[in-house]
Amino acid sequence: MLDRLLSIVKRSRGEPEALGQVYRFRAQLKHRKSQSRVIEIKGEQTLGDLDTVLRRTFDHDLSDHLSQFFPGQAWQSRGYGAIDPFRAGPGAARKIGALRLHPGDTLDYVYDFGDDIQHVLTLEAIVDPEPNARYPRVVGRSQPAPRKKKTAQR
Repeated sequence: MLDRLLSIVKRSRGEPEALGQVYRFRAQLKHRKSQSRVIEIKGEQTLGDLDTVLRRTFDHDLSDHLSQFFPGQAWQSRGYGAIDPFRAGPGAARKIGALRLHPGDTLDYVYDFGDDIQHVLTLEAIVDPEPNARYPRVVGRSQPAPRKKKTAQR
């Protein structure tokens, strides 16, 4: 029990132990929850890195539009700072391990402030990294089943 509490305190400070851990998020489109991805990212990596993998895995434009992460609901809480498509901006350099997240916590992610494409990221687990694995990485995905075309009956 004491070890677990010390681990939480170290993680909340962004100490080396938290930075070396892997954070597993389930990312879903807020208004289409059937489209989700499971993403693993190391605590030493940044919101800019997470932004890039989200843009790629959800097929968002990689060279246009700002984005931002929010603790809690988008636009209802103060965000971590805008991120441009080239991983610059005030929010881009924030390390995942320094966000003081615990399993079950959520972040909202908004891509394209004009279209306001919202995602919900739920931290599923904090685990040890796998040897020789490259992070960030997408380890799971679900998409709605394709709509069947109606065929004319004879």
